[in-house]
Amino acid sequence: SGTATGIGLWEYANGPYCGEYRNGEANGYGYKRYDDGDKYIGYWKEDSLHGQGRFEWADGDIYDGEYENGSKSGYGTYYWPDGDWFEGEWENDRRNGRGTYHWADGSSRVGTWQNGELVSWM
Repeated sequence: SGTATGIGLWEYANGPYCGEYRNGEANGYGYKRYDDGDKYIGYWKEDSLHGQGRFEWADGDIYDGEYENGSKSGYGTYYWPDGDWFEGEWENDRRNGRGTYHWADGSSRVGTWQNGELVSWM
């Protein structure tokens, strides 16, 4: 078919990808380093982040959790450089459902989010 299938290194316009390919697309487990300093290691489906993975932004933010079709969806944990972190449910890159917000001082609260906005603390 003339398309890449297997394991290899590919140089995209925005940085290199090393991992599994199927039909010329990132499919399976792989690592991507972006030219802006961001990086992702985890699972891919048809060139999109899909499944369990860890995205590290150059500014220090980190998301470790589930992706669906390129978006944070499912259960995951987001860390900010100031020491705060959130663990809980995500949908379409937004906190959605139940989760726990942890502050750098060690305190935490359980709450409910909808479309990225806090609905209520429990």
